[in-house]
Order: sequence, then structure tokens, then C-alpha cells
Amino acid sequence: MEPDITRVKMLVYPVILVAFFLTSCAVLTNDSVQQQTPAAPPVDLTPSACAPATPIPIHTPEPSKLLYILIDRSGSYDDWTDDALERLAEVLPLVVGPGDRVIAAWIGIESEHPSEVFLNGSVRAVPAPDMAPAPQPPTPSATPTPIPVPPTPEKGLSTTGRRSYQDRCQEIETKNRAASESAESENREAMNRHFCEVREWNSGYRAAMSTWQQERQSAEEGFLETAIPAIRHAIIEQYDAKTHIHEALYVAARVFNSAARHGAFGEYRLLILSDMKEDRLYPEADLPLNLEGVDVVVAMMFCAKAHQCDQQERAWSAEFQTVGAKSFEFLLVVESTAEVLVPLLR
Repeated sequence: MEPDITRVKMLVYPVILVAFFLTSCAVLTNDSVQQQTPAAPPVDLTPSACAPATPIPIHTPEPSKLLYILIDRSGSYDDWTDDALERLAEVLPLVVGPGDRVIAAWIGIESEHPSEVFLNGSVRAVPAPDMAPAPQPPTPSATPTPIPVPPTPEKGLSTTGRRSYQDRCQEIETKNRAASESAESENREAMNRHFCEVREWNSGYRAAMSTWQQERQSAEEGFLETAIPAIRHAIIEQYDAKTHIHEALYVAARVFNSAARHGAFGEYRLLILSDMKEDRLYPEADLPLNLEGVDVVVAMMFCAKAHQCDQQERAWSAEFQTVGAKSFEFLLVVESTAEVLVPLLR
């Protein structure tokens, strides 16, 4: 993006105009004194060696995140478990980035058991380029203080006196013009050097960003090479007779809380692919949950009847609000497209 040339004009033109306005001499005739205002000198429009340029805005990388995924394999969801896995395989490449960690487990009474976790890995972190600060515009040279012209003499000055006065005025105007042109030249040269520095900095920044993007892509591809097969080949040995959502949430919450205490990530996301119909073996067990700072997305939610979906959403909204979730979103199967899920999980 090229800057407005006004910046250059502001550095140069006022120097000339002020100097000449304050140093105009009177033109003396035999019987009158007339004030002379010389015309402003022509503006030098010669193009500089480097065309005007502004620094490229520094790109701010998105914060790393911990994405925890829970997938339902209970009998009430058996028609949708495979579809949920396929949707996850479609969306994951669009939401992970360097520095992210992804954990995917089945919803169950032992969600923390290694056999229940079918994906647990991290994307290699790629630090942003360490660039020197962008060049800053130079401070304009101060406007030179004009030498004051002699006071206008009274009428009746002799020819010799008039000539002496005019010679003195001409000398002062010449010196003021030289000072003004010198300041103009310094400002023009300073801006030219600045533009050259900016263009050199921009070139280095583009090269560094290109390398950085390639390294990020390599890190993401390296993670996905193992993550996508792990999702597509997740083995459903048997469908659970119960749906222990609270037990699975307890494990996820502990992982989130531990990472948050150590400041391991900038964002925390919980994706639940389930019908959210809980049927616990020990419903009386009171498990403490803390999802403070966690964005919760419930997707691929299936209900046989519309009022059941509404009831489930109301009940779980109250639950997530009670346990301190940062936000929560509920999406039916038909709503759970990549276009909707990606912005929520990125």
C-alpha cells in the first residue's frame, strides 16, 4: 500500500513559504514605498530514488489452543457415531495450527483410560519471525528562522540610500532563500532514505513470512499425517449401554484446568459430538466440574423429536453456565457443517 504524498509535502513546503513571507522587502520609489512580495520558488517534483512506501503491518499469530473432543458411542447414538468421526476428520485440518494440542476420546465412565483415547498429539510450534522494528518516519528539519529585513525607510531617501536599502534586502532574501532550500533538501533526502529503508524492510519481512508460512504448513501436515488416520480408523469395539457424559466431562475439565494453571495455551475448546442423552451408572455421584475459560461446542446433536432437542439444550445450557464455561453452542446434525464448525473451533 502506497502512502499519500502529503506527508512529503508537509515536510518541505512550509519551510519555503514561511521564510519568504517573513523576508519580503519594500520597493522604494522617489515618492512612495511599495511592499514587494516575491513569488514562491518553483517546487522540485523530481522523483526520489525510492518511491513512497509504508511498512507492511506485522502479522499477529493466533494463540495456541487445547482442543478436547468427546464422541458418543452409546446405543442411542450408534447411527451417528461414524458420521461424527467423519465430520471430525473433515473439520480438524481446518482448525489446528502450530502449538495446538488435540485430544479425542470416547464418552464413557473411563474416558481417561488410554484405550478410550484414540488421538492425543500436538502440532509442532513455529515461532513467528524475529523482525527488527519497522523504520519510523524522520523528524522534519526545523523551519529556519528568517533574518528580519531592515525597517522600511521614510520618504525622501536619497538614491544612494535607496540602493543601499535594496541591496541589503536582496542580500537578506538570498540568505533566507538558501536556508529554506537547505531545509527543504534535508527533508527531501531524509524522506527518500526513509522510503528506501521501508522498502528494504518490507522485502525482508515478506521473505521471512514466506519461510514462516512454509514451516507452519509443514508442522500442520506432519501432525495431520497421523491424526486423520487415527480418527478414520478409530475402532468402536462395542457400543456403550450407558452414556457417562459427566464422567467424560470430569476428565476433560481436569486436563483444561491443569493446562490453564501453567498457562500452556491461549485458548481452550471442548467439542462434544453426542445426542447429550445422559444415562449414568452412578447418577448419584457428584463430580466437581470447572470449565472456566472453555468454549464448548455440542455438535451432531440428534433428537427423535424437536421438543427433546429443546429440553436437552436448556438443561445442558444451565449445566455449562453453572460450571463456568466461557461460551456454549448447540448444533443439530443438519447444522453441523464445516462452514459453521470451523469458525467456532479455530
